[in-house]
Amino acid sequence: MAVSDTNVSYVRTEMLAESAPPAREAGAVKWIRENLFSSIPNALMTIVSLYVIYVVLAAILPWMINGIWDAGSLNECREIRDARGGSGEHGHGVACWAVLVDRWDQLMFGFYPSELYWRPVLAFVLFLAAIMPILYDTLPRKLLYLTAAAPFLCFWLLWGGSIWAPILVAAGFVLGWAVAKYASPAIGQLGATIAAIVVPILYWLVLVGPLAGALNSVLPIGIQSVQSREFGGFLLAFVIGASGIILSLPLGVALALGRQSDLFIINKYFNL
Repeated sequence: MAVSDTNVSYVRTEMLAESAPPAREAGAVKWIRENLFSSIPNALMTIVSLYVIYVVLAAILPWMINGIWDAGSLNECREIRDARGGSGEHGHGVACWAVLVDRWDQLMFGFYPSELYWRPVLAFVLFLAAIMPILYDTLPRKLLYLTAAAPFLCFWLLWGGSIWAPILVAAGFVLGWAVAKYASPAIGQLGATIAAIVVPILYWLVLVGPLAGALNSVLPIGIQSVQSREFGGFLLAFVIGASGIILSLPLGVALALGRQSDLFIINKYFNL
């Protein structure tokens, strides 16, 4: 008669409870072992890198932590440093954080008129709102209208002047779209594509200025003008960065569409 497996003493009748993996096989220890000390060269590079980081922090942290926040000028910073026992010409200096406090507005806005700070702040908020529909496809697609209008609104807020100039510049893109859509039956797809580029450029160069002046004389709507030389600090960095993003997006779309075009010249050019 066969003996049941359940009656054999060395046969387990219950599953063991799960146990935690060894410390060297999980968490931060595993990541460090696999990424920083996976081989002798990696271990040497890790040790050298940690030493360099230590040397840099050892020099920078005292300079930062012992910084001076309550000085009104650079000379006063030096006086406070010397009064604390810091050495002069050959000694270690300390950070004069008071410059940040005293020059905060200039670091943020350059020489932009202080009474108009709300304009670059609003432009920055508008820019963030405009890129949201591009970054998150779950947002309503109607917000892309805001994305399309934001470059012209931000330009108007930052530089000011008549509102008709950015409106007429935006109209040039609408003109190019209309030419590309309705001119192809008459002049062909290639001709319509070329016309959609040439016509808006001619419109911007020849007509925008006179039209903006005429509309502004009839219905003057605008805000105080600010010259580009007044821009500085974070505001200038924001303008340069936003300009790069705004200009690169349509260029990228144009390149992508060009690679998909059935026209031999366009397809050959964009697939070089």
